[in-house]
Amino acid sequence: MNMENYFSNLNLDIRTHKLGTFTDQKVTPDVLCAVAECIIEYIENIGEIFSINDIRYSDYAEYIATAVFKKPSIENAGSEYNKFFSQRRIRI
Repeated sequence: MNMENYFSNLNLDIRTHKLGTFTDQKVTPDVLCAVAECIIEYIENIGEIFSINDIRYSDYAEYIATAVFKKPSIENAGSEYNKFFSQRRIRI
């Protein structure tokens, strides 16, 4: 399934979901945008099929986390990266 088909079948309207954690600090628009940017970068440069670990451990994800969000490297703060990249996919 390609990405267009996948997303066309999702209801992304946050008003229709009863997810109380949508406002969680790790699901803010800037974090969602960063994760989406990491996915786009991965697809454009590596391939269409990926797992969450492909994204989480990518060089670009580490760059975004350290340069934009001022997080330590993934080697020193794996749990911080888990919070970013382990959100339920319906939120993304």
